[in-house]
Amino acid sequence: MDGRFLLLTGAALIGGSWLIGTMGTGDETGPDPVVQAHAGLAAELAAAGRDLSDPGAYLVAMKEGVSVAGPVAATEHGAPAFIEAVVAGYARPDPAELPGRVGEIAATDGCAPARPASGSRIAHVESGLPVASVSFHAWRADELDPAVADRVETVSLETGGVLDFLAELAGTGGAAPEPTDPWRYRLMDVAISEAAAPVHLVLEAGSERVLWNIHSSAGVELSGVTLLGGTLPAIANLPNAVPVDILDATALAECGLVQAHAPRANDPIFDLVATGRLPVETARGQLQARAETAAAWDAWFTAQFGIGADALRIGHAQGGQLALVGPIPAQPLLRVPYRGLAGAQVAVLAGTATLIAMPEAADDEMGQLVEDLARVTKAEQEAEQIAQVVE
Repeated sequence: MDGRFLLLTGAALIGGSWLIGTMGTGDETGPDPVVQAHAGLAAELAAAGRDLSDPGAYLVAMKEGVSVAGPVAATEHGAPAFIEAVVAGYARPDPAELPGRVGEIAATDGCAPARPASGSRIAHVESGLPVASVSFHAWRADELDPAVADRVETVSLETGGVLDFLAELAGTGGAAPEPTDPWRYRLMDVAISEAAAPVHLVLEAGSERVLWNIHSSAGVELSGVTLLGGTLPAIANLPNAVPVDILDATALAECGLVQAHAPRANDPIFDLVATGRLPVETARGQLQARAETAAAWDAWFTAQFGIGADALRIGHAQGGQLALVGPIPAQPLLRVPYRGLAGAQVAVLAGTATLIAMPEAADDEMGQLVEDLARVTKAEQEAEQIAQVVE
């Protein structure tokens, strides 16, 4: 059996174990934790003359679009809302808040996910670039290949005892452990208050690894979830028996689909033209190509979900942390209850290797995995060389 397969299977089992961290329950009294986390930013915005009683004061206009920079949630109502007014007990995750068991989602066959159930309301949430990261890591086998290839040249097949001790003393123990950042996830919370009809979530990511965390009010019914784009998208705290389809960035590319939207008025291309750095004819050609790509994406999206890709899209270009699907709670007692990641079940694409560990421990474990894979690869290479000589 392939030695690499055995090692990666072992890594997947790490992610499948119960690893439960600690977190606050959200019942403690005192200042709202989200507001506290943004106290420094709030002071800067107040000094700049912004009215911090308005959640819109925390939005920042950038060339890529509107970015959120504070304790606010994206909504479908044309304006943000304060998170503390939307979710009860919300708390940004800390490194000790580890998810629990990892389940699998079967890959979607073909280029057409299952259609939403009849009567469902479609809610399209876009992650942009979420601000928070979590202690959850996942990767495909081939994603480790570059790191393993770099390590093969320096790894030794001899390990243990005096050799390792002398290498440590001499500082020649090989390359530093491969950082986990490339395989670490960012978190996007989705709060659902819509109880008037079953909800089908369409959760769209860019190129990031996004872990979607679901929070639902009483009476909410989820009829299905479609995960679009991103790298190995994952979802936490999803009720049992809710069907999930995945078409990540790789699958979309294989289907010839490109996530694209029509350029906004503040798109960088217009600034390039205005300052003479891009000829008008060149810009016109680029905009035409983008318009065609966006139209193709919108046509496919509409065929699958019955609404356009830009219709009621909830989210910000960068920095988001929570999106609300449904009405803004009219009073505190109606806020969506928060569900933390500690011990939560996470579902990710079938066949994906996962790791749940504190950041420092994850660095060590990922470094050791790369080291072990490099040893296996080097041994196989040397065995092949010997076989060629014998022949």
